[in-house]
Amino acid sequence: MNSRTNHRVGTLLLMLFTIVAANYARAQQTTEIYETYLPANKLVPILEPLLGPDDKVTAYHNKLFVKASPAVQDELLAVLQEIDRPLKNIQVSLRYADNSQLEAQNQSAQGQIVVYKGSSRESGVDVQVVNKNRFSTHVDSADHQIRVLEGEQGVLEVGKDVPVDQFVFLGPLQTGTVKEYRSVSNQLYVVPKLVKDRVRIEVYTSNQRMKRNSDNQIQKMDAQTIVVVEPGIWTPLAGTTRSTQDASNAVSYSTRRTGSGEKSLQIRADIVD
Repeated sequence: MNSRTNHRVGTLLLMLFTIVAANYARAQQTTEIYETYLPANKLVPILEPLLGPDDKVTAYHNKLFVKASPAVQDELLAVLQEIDRPLKNIQVSLRYADNSQLEAQNQSAQGQIVVYKGSSRESGVDVQVVNKNRFSTHVDSADHQIRVLEGEQGVLEVGKDVPVDQFVFLGPLQTGTVKEYRSVSNQLYVVPKLVKDRVRIEVYTSNQRMKRNSDNQIQKMDAQTIVVVEPGIWTPLAGTTRSTQDASNAVSYSTRRTGSGEKSLQIRADIVD
């Protein structure tokens, strides 16, 4: 009988201690409001795993309401300082370049550059050889440009309606022409985002143009992809290649780019603020 009584008393004391500890933990909780650069609802899934069972975080516009102990508040604040920062404006540029021009630019960008440090008046001159094999260009012109807040979608469409003559049958032995208008446009959809010192871009683009000396044919190039580029550098995005045999006995070969209308698509991203 005494053992049962002692067991019950021990159980009651344990329950009482648990209740007191829980109440003490709740009493230690504080409510803090954090203003964020990023939308607060996007930060909630990142912060929730750091919370205790009685902690709570809610989002409203660019504010986070956090109810937690001071230790958890400090941990959340450290995480926010790491991931929450002002959003950047990114300018995305696209252009359609001739493949022959691309090849010439690539050749000029490859090779070795000798860098001399010092002066002939001094006792010694340091010589440093630097290998360069980066795609670059001497021409900074762009066909399309759009400035977008990172993480948001930018849309650009430029085009015109082109008149096209269509043959129609007016009767068993009679034909005529009807003028129709076709939309020939260039479309650009981008979602850029900074990833450390690179720019990640989700991009969809469509380029259309009337083909010269043809029966109203429209040339078209589409590209849809996700790329990571270095800011300020033109990067090839789309195109095709073809290998051709030039030497006898199959000893050597050369390659050249071909594509829709001998064009290749290049993309560039610049951080503007």
